[in-house]
Amino acid sequence: MEYILKTDGLTKRYGKKITAVDHVNIRLKQGEIYGFIGRNGAGKTTTMKMICGLAGISEGTVSLFGKTGREAEELKSRIGCLIENPGLYLNMTAYENVKAKCICVGIKKKGYIEDILKIVGLSDTGKKQVKNFSLGMKQRLGIALALVGDPDILMLDEPINGLDPQGISEIRETILRLNKERNITVFISSHILEELSKICTCYGIIEKGRLACELSHDELMDKCKSCVVVMTDNPEAALPVLDKMGYQNYKVVDKTTIEIYDNIDNTSDVIQNLAASMVSVSSVYEKNKSVEDFFLQFISNGEE
Repeated sequence: MEYILKTDGLTKRYGKKITAVDHVNIRLKQGEIYGFIGRNGAGKTTTMKMICGLAGISEGTVSLFGKTGREAEELKSRIGCLIENPGLYLNMTAYENVKAKCICVGIKKKGYIEDILKIVGLSDTGKKQVKNFSLGMKQRLGIALALVGDPDILMLDEPINGLDPQGISEIRETILRLNKERNITVFISSHILEELSKICTCYGIIEKGRLACELSHDELMDKCKSCVVVMTDNPEAALPVLDKMGYQNYKVVDKTTIEIYDNIDNTSDVIQNLAASMVSVSSVYEKNKSVEDFFLQFISNGEE
């Protein structure tokens, strides 16, 4: 079995005019941490709801563990999800919240609740009521509830949204621990792309309901690597000079900008050779492209 989660042509329509998710094809392998990237309203939450069975599917299919149709529906119990706000009993403790979920699904195993609370870092909260928890603690408790039933896939929708740096770090470490220690495959959406880049092994970018691309962590890092930016009023005249110098990995970004991605330590040689060829250069500088930079540039190019 190559993929444990696969969607083909997954579509959600509201009436005849609104298409929230438009023929999305997602591929997720066992053990991966999949970062689902997109702006507000791009279709992230709706896609995740359809995968989990929390929203109807207008068109397309969801395959789980190689199964489709009714067999796949029966396997959705192997997905743990935290989508939008976790449903917590604020006047109860963390232990009591997890116990209530265990009762609902018929789990009575001794030490089960303690084990879940330990892995999400809430084993020392004692009799403290959830209404007195920090936002990060509530999010970790939401993950604990999603873990009840020992899912193979964990779906997390914006779990670090609104958290402070400490809360973000705690959620990040919890996700990595679940992935490494329990071999749980994670599907996570977030607006904080730099944080996703610290834990995800692959990514999907959704824009206006369509999956624009999927790429691995290595591919993303390659696109975000440092480059030398050359500003000139005649990029076309500069290209033969770069070719003669042996540069192959460069790109004309716009009418005045060239980005060079290899041999970026030879900036002075670039300037000298361009000047010798009478190519006017207004500035040359090194730029580190962040994940956010790549995302914004990717979306902008798509709109154009």
